[in-house]
Amino acid sequence: MSELARRAIGSWAARRSEESERGSVRVEIRLGDELAPAADPIQDLVQESLTGLTTDLGIGREALVEVTHERPRRPPLLTASLDGHPVAHLEADRLGGEEIAPAVARAVVGGVLRRLSLMADGFGSPAGSYVVGLGCRPGTERAGRGSAVEAAEVALDERDDAIVVELSAATLRRVGRGAQHDVAKLREDELHHQGVMYPDVHARATDDPPGTVRLRLNDVTLPPYSLDPDAAWKDVVDLMAAEVAVRRHWFLRQGQVSARLDDDLVYLQPDLVAVIDANFSRAALTACLRELVRSGRRIRNLPRILWFLLEQADPDGDPDTLRLAESPLVPKSRYAPRADPDPLLLAAHVRKLANEEAWRLGNYRMPRGAVRLAAETEHALTRGGADPEELARAEWAAVRAVAAEPAERVITRSVRAIAAVRDTLQALPRPPRVTASQELPPDADLTQFRVLDEPSTEAWS
Repeated sequence: MSELARRAIGSWAARRSEESERGSVRVEIRLGDELAPAADPIQDLVQESLTGLTTDLGIGREALVEVTHERPRRPPLLTASLDGHPVAHLEADRLGGEEIAPAVARAVVGGVLRRLSLMADGFGSPAGSYVVGLGCRPGTERAGRGSAVEAAEVALDERDDAIVVELSAATLRRVGRGAQHDVAKLREDELHHQGVMYPDVHARATDDPPGTVRLRLNDVTLPPYSLDPDAAWKDVVDLMAAEVAVRRHWFLRQGQVSARLDDDLVYLQPDLVAVIDANFSRAALTACLRELVRSGRRIRNLPRILWFLLEQADPDGDPDTLRLAESPLVPKSRYAPRADPDPLLLAAHVRKLANEEAWRLGNYRMPRGAVRLAAETEHALTRGGADPEELARAEWAAVRAVAAEPAERVITRSVRAIAAVRDTLQALPRPPRVTASQELPPDADLTQFRVLDEPSTEAWS
């Protein structure tokens, strides 16, 4: 074979390898030396879970899992990344009492589930990525006159979702007459307290050992849980309630919002519903409410949220229209542009007005334990078109900074930084809430919030 032919074959093989890697989900797990004996079981469990996840979501990307156990000088017990983005960062005492391999696998897969949209990046439309981020299989999103988010919300509303609980036959046999009441009470409590209606719950028997429980939420099957062999149905419901609560925003649907408007509010406040429909599509409204739920806000008081939304929309009224919520430091409403349809921005404005209302009434409480990221780190996270490696370094810098000094809330310098900072910090065991400084009351002293610096690079190398 000639040298030219060898080079041509080598170049072709390299391109094929590169294309294969680009079409895969690469998960890198780094363990401390004390976990080295469990490296193979951990890799097998994570590989199995992620392969099932890509199949469930129909993404068509192969999961490639690599585990190393090179001990850094100041190691967390576990770090994991998905295509370079952080998805797990844990200390030793965060793994609980499970066997070490299942505990580590659960931590890694849990981090991936909090950043599901990463698995669809570059392999579908923006609407498809939005749907995947909510644990749903993409494919029915159709672009229309609205935004990609609105197309995704319409597609989500066409689904027939259910929460599926798969448990061992031995546990299922212990289900008594109150089983339906337990589930019904859970759904009623969520609706009354949070304003979100969960879908129906279906229970199925399996041949798994007693105490084994699997949950399927939308199109995603969570890793199995091992409860006590004598666990009762109430233990299963408590487990389901905890797992569903952290993913509450997955289950909001446009149909639920439309039912509240058309079957309830239209009779009590018809003008409010008419003005909302004139300014926002039902899909955009649903997306905004979803962002509020994800940020920890309740949406049970829907009329109040609608009023706040109207305070930022362009009413297309006469030039002398006055809004009580106007600030004397910003242009009057007649000069303001129409409200940005970005649901994250809409939700941030709603929170801002709610906080300002509480401040005026003397009921506002400044966030405790709040911190800020270094300005250069936040800027690197939000800069458009950033180099992927530079973005990954910024994400790890943010994760390590907050992990070194845990906080309940992170204050960003810009509303548009909320999504990037929030998604990055999902790698932490207890991700903090993320709030923009613009949401705080007018007298908020930003200097009271500590600015975090990344720990020494040598300590993590």
